[in-house]
Amino acid sequence: MSKVAVVGSGAMGGLWAGRLAAGGHDVTIIDVSDALVQQVRDHGLAIDSPGGMVEVALSATTDAEAAGVQDVVFIFVKGPHTQSAASKLGPLLAEETVVATLQNGWGNADVLAEAVPLDHLVVGVTFQAATITGLGKVAHLGQGPSHLGPYVDGGALAPAQAVADVMAAANFETIVTSEVKTAIWSKLVHNAAALPVSALTDLRTAPLVEPGPWRDLLDGIAREATAVAQALGYQIDADERIAHIHKV
Repeated sequence: MSKVAVVGSGAMGGLWAGRLAAGGHDVTIIDVSDALVQQVRDHGLAIDSPGGMVEVALSATTDAEAAGVQDVVFIFVKGPHTQSAASKLGPLLAEETVVATLQNGWGNADVLAEAVPLDHLVVGVTFQAATITGLGKVAHLGQGPSHLGPYVDGGALAPAQAVADVMAAANFETIVTSEVKTAIWSKLVHNAAALPVSALTDLRTAPLVEPGPWRDLLDGIAREATAVAQALGYQIDADERIAHIHKV
């Protein structure tokens, strides 16, 4: 059993916290929402998965100092709140603590690197899917692999493997790889294309890939995002990404 803190308990943070606690780890949620913290303290977390509803008792607090030193810290706040979360990590960290970000987007790890020893910072991306259905209630909508690796290019894989070992209790498929940043960019290409176009057109993603101007726009954004990734040195194939987006 490991001591695990989940910073930010939205849909993904709640899913992680609930599944890890159900798997036997000593889990503490750290969140700025007093209402959520009180709900979890009083009633636990409810995870609605394909296998049925699971209600899990675990700790919750708004104060990192109250949580104390952890073995693994998962960061699941939204990107704009990463700086604030990073500034409060100190009480959670000891010499061997590993901090892992599975946030969407690019740049969160650079912010965390200002507060976490670089060789103990793990970056990653996940294709698990979840949504909030109520206070302290999360629906697990889809399964997919999570990729983990070192923040430092060429860094040791052992910290990422330690995080993967903790995640094994949640039965999450996890891939530890030195090419993790390519995996992050692959998802970023998908999100950069599909999510803004869906938001701006008020369409679900399926109609966007029907032949026509919206699909042309979607594909063009995917190619542009891929070109940026390639210019940064990440080997991503635009045709593969577009085919993947259409399939999803």
